[in-house]
Amino acid sequence: MKARGRFVSKKTASYIREMYNRTEADRIIRMTDAKRIRLVSVLLVGSVLLSVPVFVLDSASQRKPVTALTRNDYKKGSRTVTLTARTDAGDEESIVVAVPEREYSEEETEKMADSLGEKLLTTIKGRNTDPENIVYDLTLPDHIDGFPFEITWRSDRPLILGSNGVINRKMLFEEDKENSGICVCLCATLKYKRFSQDRYLNIVVRKNDPKDEDSIRSAIEDGIRLYDEKSRTDREQILPRIIGDRKVFFYNRTVNRGFFIPAAGIIAAFFVIAKRDEGIKKEAIARRRQIDEDHAGILNRYALFHTAGINSRMIWKKLCSDYEEKLAESEKNRRYVYDEMILTKKMMDEGTGEIAAYDDFAMRIGSIRYRSFVSLIKQSVISGGGMLSHMLIEETEKSLRDRLSSVRRQAAEAQTRMLIPMIMMLIVVIAIVCIPAFVNLYKR
Repeated sequence: MKARGRFVSKKTASYIREMYNRTEADRIIRMTDAKRIRLVSVLLVGSVLLSVPVFVLDSASQRKPVTALTRNDYKKGSRTVTLTARTDAGDEESIVVAVPEREYSEEETEKMADSLGEKLLTTIKGRNTDPENIVYDLTLPDHIDGFPFEITWRSDRPLILGSNGVINRKMLFEEDKENSGICVCLCATLKYKRFSQDRYLNIVVRKNDPKDEDSIRSAIEDGIRLYDEKSRTDREQILPRIIGDRKVFFYNRTVNRGFFIPAAGIIAAFFVIAKRDEGIKKEAIARRRQIDEDHAGILNRYALFHTAGINSRMIWKKLCSDYEEKLAESEKNRRYVYDEMILTKKMMDEGTGEIAAYDDFAMRIGSIRYRSFVSLIKQSVISGGGMLSHMLIEETEKSLRDRLSSVRRQAAEAQTRMLIPMIMMLIVVIAIVCIPAFVNLYKR
């Protein structure tokens, strides 16, 4: 009786049975089904366990009266909440409540304006190190996350620094030739509803920052050269620890390969799985081709023995015994179809009916050619073999023609697969010929 898994599809089971004999295929199907049952059980039990606290919390939430609804903060929009309203008289209604966003009081607005005033300077400076050395364009936002204010900007020196934060470098170079810096006062107007307040920020705009990255890099490079000159005779080049008034630490910039190992492992796992799937596919295709190749030989030998007056069962055993002798000589002589024939012979020896054993053989092979062959054998067993020799000869000739067609088809497929290597070789030859010609042309 065939194994039928509850979580193994018929298509999957047919693939497994194509690759293995009935006993092994049934065992693999049962194992696969058991693994999937365990997986489904774990997921089901886990989901049930996780659902219990959620169910309890939701039930408690539904029983607990709601006395207030939380508003969204400014600029996060209003929201709607669906509630169930119950009266003490037993009436129950579903109510949709619109909850507008929060509006701030004057006291809250003033406190937020004070806290924003402290944050403005760090927000607008961007790449600059400090407000006393502004050499890069500023970032002047029209609002800041977490605050309800709309912000507008003004500059008391618009020819040097515009209200958009862009520095006019041409005017700056003309007015500040010694890079002593030009003081600029920025005014940020904070507006919210009826509230309006000005905040003033004083900055110094310069042509370049004496503490910028280029200057620091130059100082470090000079320090490295100085230490190198002092330690030229040593086995190691000493690096400086202090540059000016700053401590300096050097670190390797190599990429940490530890981050790539898990990624490489995942990729390798996918490649291994894909490789194994491809191997199974190739094995199945090779099995089908080998079975088709043996068809003509089996028919030919069967017709030869039948002409000699041997009955079908004895012919079957003779073919199996000859194959077992070859297999004993070398494992390389193993053939799929003969393995299935030996299994059929064992079934008949154990008491299975001859016709039933032949039917089982045709079903395991899964080939139309062998079903036709088995049909001829069954006809011989039931009604005698008067016309069997003639029909076997016809089937043998047809099988040989099919085999020749299959060889031609495989040759055509091989030629198609060779196209890509041939194209690559052609590209290499063209490159070898053309590149020197272009190089000589360029030199001229």
